Amino acid sequence: MGTSASGDNTDSIVDHMLIDESENYLATTEPELDSFRTSALFLIKAQEIHKVSQTALDDIIAELTFICSRELTVLQSKVFKCLSIGGVDPYKINGLKEIFNKCYLHNPFHGLTSDHLRGRYIEEHLGFVEPKEIKLGKKLVRRCIGVRSRWSLTWDCAYYVPLLQSLQQLLKNDPILSEVLKGHHMRDGTLGDYCDGSIYKHHDLFKSNPNAIQVMLYYDDVEVVNPIGSRTKKHKLALFYYTLGNISPCYRSSLKCIQLVMIVKYTHLRKYGIDTILKPFVQELKMLEHDDGVAFNVKDTTYHFRGTLTIVSADNPASHLIGGYRSLSSALRKCCFCMAVDITESYYSEDFQPRTRVTHANHCSTLEASPEYFATTYGVQRDSILNELRFFHVTEGLPMDAMHDLLEGVVQYETKELLKQLISEGIVTLQQVNDAIVSFPYSYVDASSKPVPIENTTLTSRDHKLKQTAAQAWCLARLLPFMIGSEIPEDHPHWLNFLLLLKIVDVVFAPVCTMDNITYLRELINDHHSAFQDLYPDSPILPKMHYMIHIPEWILRVGPLSRCWCMRYEAKHNYFKTIAHRIKSFKNISKAMANRHQTLMCYYLSNAHLSPIHKDMRTPKCHEIAIENYQYRAQLDKVTSLTESSIISSTSWIEINGTTYKTGVFVVTASDMLPLFSQIVDIVVLQEEKCYFICEAYETLGFYNHYHAYEITKSSALELNAIQQCDLVDFHPLSCHSVSNSFYICMKYHIVELY
Repeated sequence: MGTSASGDNTDSIVDHMLIDESENYLATTEPELDSFRTSALFLIKAQEIHKVSQTALDDIIAELTFICSRELTVLQSKVFKCLSIGGVDPYKINGLKEIFNKCYLHNPFHGLTSDHLRGRYIEEHLGFVEPKEIKLGKKLVRRCIGVRSRWSLTWDCAYYVPLLQSLQQLLKNDPILSEVLKGHHMRDGTLGDYCDGSIYKHHDLFKSNPNAIQVMLYYDDVEVVNPIGSRTKKHKLALFYYTLGNISPCYRSSLKCIQLVMIVKYTHLRKYGIDTILKPFVQELKMLEHDDGVAFNVKDTTYHFRGTLTIVSADNPASHLIGGYRSLSSALRKCCFCMAVDITESYYSEDFQPRTRVTHANHCSTLEASPEYFATTYGVQRDSILNELRFFHVTEGLPMDAMHDLLEGVVQYETKELLKQLISEGIVTLQQVNDAIVSFPYSYVDASSKPVPIENTTLTSRDHKLKQTAAQAWCLARLLPFMIGSEIPEDHPHWLNFLLLLKIVDVVFAPVCTMDNITYLRELINDHHSAFQDLYPDSPILPKMHYMIHIPEWILRVGPLSRCWCMRYEAKHNYFKTIAHRIKSFKNISKAMANRHQTLMCYYLSNAHLSPIHKDMRTPKCHEIAIENYQYRAQLDKVTSLTESSIISSTSWIEINGTTYKTGVFVVTASDMLPLFSQIVDIVVLQEEKCYFICEAYETLGFYNHYHAYEITKSSALELNAIQQCDLVDFHPLSCHSVSNSFYICMKYHIVELY
């Protein structure tokens, strides 16, 4: 960095840079406070969004401080010179010199140059919710002091973000408060979220308080270091998140909406027990459940809210741990939804005795007599601390996770068994399958989740996995018909059963369900499991396959499972993994990451345009066109009131609320028993930031089961329309695939509006 400056003003610059920053910067004028806020948000964005290291951030502050101070001094010299040439003595203009000498102009980061000062500003002005240190117990550790070492006592700690303070911070954000107050129930009898399910409708709290706060909890164990390194167990963390079920699902999927509850080392969680870890969280939930609720002060207005825990999302081991259930390997009854012993006895959930509050309490009471025997017999080893809550019980709030049970479980299991069968029959070879996976023309829609080639050792291993992530497994299952479907006879029984599984996946991941969908899904699962048992006699029915028979009833109770699955929560892990890699210090990694995350939340909640409930639109540099020269003006005139002087912008892609649309992709624009697809031929952005897709309509010929896709063709007459994203039947962009000179589109899931 340059450290010299020309002219006689160098000393004054340095004087401004050396001002004592520990002085009370609150005693400043309003412009200075705005400057502090802008500078603080800039530094938070650099550190938390772009993951700039502390050393790099210090360099940025020093360089920008020098540049601003130097340029301001040059500007002052030029202004004074111009005034002197004009016959005005600048030194006689009242307050002019003081304006240029203002500290915050010479040093925009005054009061923010150290981590301590930034932390103080964020705490006092941006509503920082400080993680609370929870002391779990003491341990004896050996510490090195110089060349000697000695034993000392130290605390095992967890770091908890107080729930009520976190809710207070969220409710101060106007869009979030509006979401809580207005609700988002479906009005047509369909199931779109938890608030449409039977539990909500018959809930003792929500019946009388429909706007009560819905807390959705998530728990997972995460490795923040190299998973095959030597420090994996040592630095494994247990992460607890929550999100508000009151927020509409279209916004709730944003990572900004997922809040941190607790960070604790996994070894501490196992040592002290998950009930001890969750105790402060449960205590605050009890306060929220109280008849008087909790008062939240929002901009001079006091709101009294009640609330409770609604759903706990987790993978199977974590779900069993939270619920107090025995692990699968040591329990006679392996299902935490029913009392099944032989899971192949039936593939209808009503044929098994369900677990209820009453049966669960009875099982817990028997543990006192013979803990090991009854824990093994009933699969319950303790009563969860969550059952202390007034309006929650683990038998009603621990649904299965569709991501783990289907995408990382049954889908990979059956795909693996199917490929083994097809290869053994000589229909395809593993090399053909891998060549198809590698050479398949993935569109940008699927490129980020394209599957990896399958190793021969993976196919012959005794486990039930294909070594694909959940997203890759979903992508492979959807596109496998296009990859190898032309090689497989249409009446092949194993292939037909695989297509049956794809139909199940379509309904399970649908964002909206009807009662007919639930009945249909129930029969699909029974047919699939029965056929699987016959087709693959040497392959067992897995517990995850048994869990599937409970999916219809859980959708009826809590709404579509895609509204509470773990996929979006697990995406949140990437932030903590990146932070751990950046800071490279594990002395107290839990505290460091908790503080960093809370600083990030301050940034997101500081302005309306950064809010989790903000409708975001991002485009590249657009090409401006006069409306009179635009080739699709006729289509725009039907839906807008543009004048001859209007200027529009044309672009090849746009990102709306996190979804990217590019010219050439297809969208579902209408339905007439079958989905009607249109191809985006242009994207137009108006000056008022409205976006329109210019779409060419295609004709849908029908659903081709062998490819699990809709066959489409160009309409005989060219039909172009301008349509906004909010008017699409489904917001997902879709890609078109060609097979034997025919064109097909595979939907991501079942869409209720089509039927």
